[in-house]
Amino acid sequence: MLLIQRLVLEQVVEHCVRSVPHEACGALLGYGAEDGGGQPPVIISAVAITNRAERPEHTFRFDEREWLALLNETERSGLRLAGIYHSHPDSPPFPSVKDRSSVWSGLPSYWIISLAGDAPKIEVYRLSPEKDRHSGTLTAVPYSIL
Repeated sequence: MLLIQRLVLEQVVEHCVRSVPHEACGALLGYGAEDGGGQPPVIISAVAITNRAERPEHTFRFDEREWLALLNETERSGLRLAGIYHSHPDSPPFPSVKDRSSVWSGLPSYWIISLAGDAPKIEVYRLSPEKDRHSGTLTAVPYSIL
C-alpha cells in the first residue's frame, strides 16, 4: 500500500494534462518504508521532469541533468525516491512493452496516468526485474489518497 497526498496527485494530473499531446514524466518523493514493520510509504512531493524523448507523444525519457540534480537533492533532503510517473495521452494506464523493458524496474512504484477517457485514470505498478529485461514481473500496487 502506498499513500499519496491529494494535492500531490492533483499536481501530477495537471502536469499530465498540460503536456498533451506529449507524455509527461516526473518523480515522486516521500518517506517511510513498506517493509520491516514500518509505516506505508507516504508520497509528499512530485517533481516534473522534462521529457527529452525523440518522439515524446509516444514515449518518455527524463532530461538527464534534471534527473541527476533531483537524485542529488533527494539524498541531501532525507526524502527518498518513492516512484516515477508518466502519462499515456491516448492509451490505457497499462505499461507498454517499452515501459516494461525500461530501466525503471525495481523502483517502489511506477505510476501511469491515462488521459484517453473522459476523466484521468491512474494505475500504479511495481516492475520487478527479470533475467530477460523484456519480461519483468508486473504487480499492481494499491494506493490511498490522503
